Amino acid sequence: MDIKTKHNIGDAVWFLDDYRAQCCKITGVDVQVLGTSKPFVQYRFCVFPPVKEEHVFKSKEELIKYIEK
Repeated sequence: MDIKTKHNIGDAVWFLDDYRAQCCKITGVDVQVLGTSKPFVQYRFCVFPPVKEEHVFKSKEELIKYIEK
């Protein structure tokens, strides 16, 4: 089984932490697969709690567009 993630360890990404936009490098990736369901991916950071893949963005602009929806 091949599991592809949007981001890799070492990538600097944007996400919300306590309603504030944060930029941080990914230090780890957690993947969970249960049966035939879609893989659950979350990213780990040194100083922030893990964040689900759908809430992590390559740029601040992408994060802002997501918030404006």
